[in-house]
Amino acid sequence: MHHRYFLHLAYRGTHYRGYQRQPNVLSVQSAIEDTLTEVLGQPITLSGCGRTDAGVHASQYFGSIDLEMEWPEDRLSILNRRLPTDISCFEVIPVNSRANARMDANQRTYDYFLHLNKSAGLDKLSTWYPGAEVPLRIDLMREAAADLVGRKDFRAFCKTPERHNTTICDLRTVAIFTDDQGDYLRLQFTANRFLRGMIRLLTGNLLLVGEGKLSIADFLRTLNSLEPPKFHNLAAADGLYLSGINYDFCQRPNFSPLQKMLVGLTT
Repeated sequence: MHHRYFLHLAYRGTHYRGYQRQPNVLSVQSAIEDTLTEVLGQPITLSGCGRTDAGVHASQYFGSIDLEMEWPEDRLSILNRRLPTDISCFEVIPVNSRANARMDANQRTYDYFLHLNKSAGLDKLSTWYPGAEVPLRIDLMREAAADLVGRKDFRAFCKTPERHNTTICDLRTVAIFTDDQGDYLRLQFTANRFLRGMIRLLTGNLLLVGEGKLSIADFLRTLNSLEPPKFHNLAAADGLYLSGINYDFCQRPNFSPLQKMLVGLTT
């Protein structure tokens, strides 16, 4: 009999070539699996809730492992001491032996953080967007974002549409938060699923709308045409966070200190 557990994780993706294990490169998955194998004394495979690209972070992430014995209570603190400093495990959750971290997730949330004025204090939490030559029209960005909500084909905002069985996603909410001056922004997207590069392409093109370089009509025309964006403005990876995964049988709060950045930002 094996015991299945979900690990509630967070990581900074800056120094990794993405989540998935790959030959001869450092990945988040390999770093966690190697540490778990050392701590538990048996080969461990971590089945993650999804893949993040190189440089992308996760303030909430779940992966499942199977053990021959029950999880030893003292191993969580040992695991965190031995994991790299940019990976943390908040808790280990016993689940049904058939629970699947990727397939059973019914909702995912991504946050994109950016600041318009260069700030050394924010460089590890948010991305600097120096492209804006005028104050961003947040109202236009929100108007364009509102038209994205619903069950739609997002093929035009996917880096590799041929790799997906379908490019239709149910985008449930899009919110844009900012401070009073409009210097700090958080774009939040919640959906049943996302396509590769989808959030970064949507964010990049919404920023063009805010700068007045792309009209809302052209933005929506691109969406409906199912063709690649005329303005291929792919937002930088370092501002993107996978920040929420929801399961029918497991709803856990986001424990990351990153949530403190939400204070003072309003829709």
